[in-house]
Amino acid sequence: MKQPYLKKTTEKKTIEKKAYNKMTLLKKRITNKITTFNKILLAFLSFIPLMSFGQIDFESYLRLRTLSRQVQDSDQRTFSSDQSFRLKGSLRPSEIFETHFWLLSYTFFGEDSKNPADFIKLYGFGKWFFTKELSLRMGRVPYETSFHQIMSSNFEEPYPYVFDGLFINYSSRLINLDAFGAYMPNPYIGATKQTSLKYGAGIFLDIYSVSEFLNHVNLHLVYLWDSLSQTTSQTTSQKTTRYGIAIDGNLTNLNLDYKLIGIAHGSGFKFKSDQNMYHTELAYSQLEWSGSRFFVGYHSDTENYNPWFYDRYKNAGLLNLFFWGNLTYFYVGYEASFANLFDFKLIFHNMSSTNSGNIRFAPQGFALRPTDSSIEDKEILEAGTLLGREIDVSFSKKINKEFELNLVLGVFISSPSTEDLFKEASPYTSIKLTGIYEF
Repeated sequence: MKQPYLKKTTEKKTIEKKAYNKMTLLKKRITNKITTFNKILLAFLSFIPLMSFGQIDFESYLRLRTLSRQVQDSDQRTFSSDQSFRLKGSLRPSEIFETHFWLLSYTFFGEDSKNPADFIKLYGFGKWFFTKELSLRMGRVPYETSFHQIMSSNFEEPYPYVFDGLFINYSSRLINLDAFGAYMPNPYIGATKQTSLKYGAGIFLDIYSVSEFLNHVNLHLVYLWDSLSQTTSQTTSQKTTRYGIAIDGNLTNLNLDYKLIGIAHGSGFKFKSDQNMYHTELAYSQLEWSGSRFFVGYHSDTENYNPWFYDRYKNAGLLNLFFWGNLTYFYVGYEASFANLFDFKLIFHNMSSTNSGNIRFAPQGFALRPTDSSIEDKEILEAGTLLGREIDVSFSKKINKEFELNLVLGVFISSPSTEDLFKEASPYTSIKLTGIYEF
């Protein structure tokens, strides 16, 4: 029989052992939690260099436009206004990587849309630097070439043209090389709708400072294939190749500068002589006369030529009545900057058809929000048919470092062969006022 004090001692030791075990277990749990926390903390800290924004740059762009179209001998007048906002940012967390994004908002006044996807777009891409000259871009990219007659983002549209794909770039003082593969929107509709996805792969090569009178050469080769009829169960496939060369330069002693561009298409890799375009311009500058520049140019493209992503707002007149594709025109103009008060430009176009066949035109002229319904085809029976003449005058005033005003006045006088093309009588007149605020 155990003694009472031995029983108490045994119970005490048992209680102490249980308490010790509980304390040990608690310590282990706390230690495990701390270790887990440390692991999470360590992992978080290891990602801080990747999460660090590094160098941050932002640019904002706000554009307000008002357009008025008036008919001769009529009190009728149409007005439309819109607003476009663009926030552009870039983050560079390291020397080898940076990311770019565009947040775009577009509003056509008088139209109420409750779906944010109708008026807000987000574009972005990442850029990796392998060396100082060699880089890789991947994502949704507004893409432009050095000649807007070849490819442009068309920022006059509610949303610019964008490519979804991969771009490899090599850039140095003398050359710039871009190789890409991408999805592309329908160039006739722009980025407001995408009824057919185009797939493309190509190379653009720019060579600079070639010689004393040849400043710049652009060579490009693009292979395109697409699905033209995605709205039906039957899909038609088309393959096209673009070959192009463009040069510009100046003759300093004569105060002359020039530009020559030639583009041809092929079916697959087979060259087609009936699908081509050439564009030329010659200008004389006199800086002593308020920076005056006199210029003359000539453009011609065939009916089957696909103008692709050219800048339609800087070509074939500021009213944008006619599209490239069976269009020939010559133009003369003058531009100057008067005593830093305002910039002035006057330009005259004489337009005609290149071949017999269809021409593409916009019966409403320049539209703030162009859609596919604003573009029509018209058959022209004879090659060289006069379409009309256009005179444009533009004024641009820089109010301060951030704010700028632009005013464009245009008049188009149709020919007997095109009087029935436009819903308004001839002459067709248009006035556009644009305010741009960049900060």
